[in-house]
Amino acid sequence: MGGMEFIIPLLLLVVSALLVWGLIAILGRSVGAPSNTKAKSAASPRGKSPALFDRMSEEGAVAAAARLDEDTHNKVYRYLAVGQLAQAAEIYHRATGVGRIEAFVDVQALYQFPQEHSVQAPLEDVAGTDPFIPDDNAADQQITDLTVPTDWIEEAAEMPKPQRFEIQVHRGDETISMSSEDLPPWIRDQIEAMVRDERFDDAAETLTEHTALELNEAQDLIKIIAQQIHAADDEGKD
Repeated sequence: MGGMEFIIPLLLLVVSALLVWGLIAILGRSVGAPSNTKAKSAASPRGKSPALFDRMSEEGAVAAAARLDEDTHNKVYRYLAVGQLAQAAEIYHRATGVGRIEAFVDVQALYQFPQEHSVQAPLEDVAGTDPFIPDDNAADQQITDLTVPTDWIEEAAEMPKPQRFEIQVHRGDETISMSSEDLPPWIRDQIEAMVRDERFDDAAETLTEHTALELNEAQDLIKIIAQQIHAADDEGKD
């Protein structure tokens, strides 16, 4: 039973990783539109953001790890180890200053391609070498198993939990009931990241795509979720 305490969260992260490409495709639509017609024609048909795709890679994970000091690096992996992706992304966002959506993708990359924290020495300027391509031995050394120390699990149990909700919507004689548990974990994390980034319209649109809510109903719910998040953040500061 002891092993099951962290195997289930890890399995949830694996499932969310398989769906992250769908997430990136959705997020790509919200990236600012090109400023002229020529730029629009050069964009991909589905509006996907090449920058986000680049981040979800081994190179992106290396770059993400390089943005973190040792303490923050450990905190991010403590959250990832117990399946709390939204909290890991929030810690990463606060430490690096990148947008919350970019932080969400970066921590997914850190989970898919685990990185050890290390202080990098300046790269030597040697002609004919590429410092960004590790040799086979270095690549083998970077492959590690993600383990969950007991003290990480105990500390994570005291950390703030993701926001949950349960509502009923009345439409004439029809009553629609739903809760946050009806949503896939990666969708819940995505919506919370958008709300924290004050992208309320994007969060409401995402909610309508995965529930029976209409846009105005989703917008009202997003406002409530935002209030809950701000209240929880204020309580945590006290």
